[in-house]
Amino acid sequence: TLEASDEMFGGNPCDHIQGDVETYLRVEHRCINVPMSLSCYQDDPAYNPLLSGVATSKSNMTIQKCLSLCRSQRYKYAGVVNRHGCRCGNQLQDAASRRLPITDCTATCAGDDLQLCGGSSQKMEIFEASIGACGGDLNATDGILYSPDFPGPYQNNQNCTWNIQVGSANVVRITTELFGLSTEDSLTITEERSSQTVVTVLNGSSVTEYMSVGDKVSVQFRAGPRGAQQTQGFILRFKGVAHCGAIAVVDEVTSVSPSHGGNFAIGQQVTISCKNGQNVTVECQGNEQFN
Repeated sequence: TLEASDEMFGGNPCDHIQGDVETYLRVEHRCINVPMSLSCYQDDPAYNPLLSGVATSKSNMTIQKCLSLCRSQRYKYAGVVNRHGCRCGNQLQDAASRRLPITDCTATCAGDDLQLCGGSSQKMEIFEASIGACGGDLNATDGILYSPDFPGPYQNNQNCTWNIQVGSANVVRITTELFGLSTEDSLTITEERSSQTVVTVLNGSSVTEYMSVGDKVSVQFRAGPRGAQQTQGFILRFKGVAHCGAIAVVDEVTSVSPSHGGNFAIGQQVTISCKNGQNVTVECQGNEQFN
């Protein structure tokens, strides 16, 4: 396994190849900007703590252990510091003046040398404690869902549901930023549409985005009995998007496609079939009107 910063050869790899070569090593990697860290900060726990809640130090500290501790105590933020430390709080004290480059927080975690837990001299990396939660009610115009215990492996046989509501003036757009689940896991989106329940399966390939027709959806993750330790987990981003309303099948309109009966978001196209045999395609514009 290669990380994005690894060097295999150093310099030009072709310089190391001599003579006729029939076998070669092909390396591919994908860099993902994981939207989780809020940045690195300089802490002063004795005189001006950045986070004023519960604090602990453990010889096996990891990011997910710190997140779990702060989340269980109902704190909003979690911070890892000095490889072993974890600090919790509901607000960042004097955050603007104490922010550092993220490259200042590069000390490996005491419990996992593949993770970074702050830096020396009280440099602390801050996260939202909701990262890695198993389900919850999310009433916000936008946000991010992570697999349970992210960035670590999720546990087997988990069943987590997130209920998302973005406000009656919007519909919900969900996009996939990371998808690494085993074949025994499932990630589904459920929405009530008129008199029926619609379930959409996200598979990370052909289905990577979802657009609702109302302002409420539920996302359910079910982990299988084995294999979770070998996967990356998932990251989903949701956002409330304005819409142009619905198009009713009345009067001269015989059908509408897509035929979900709900609202159409900005940028979506709709085909209307008329009684006179004509088909008309319209698009929901940025002014929340069909063209």
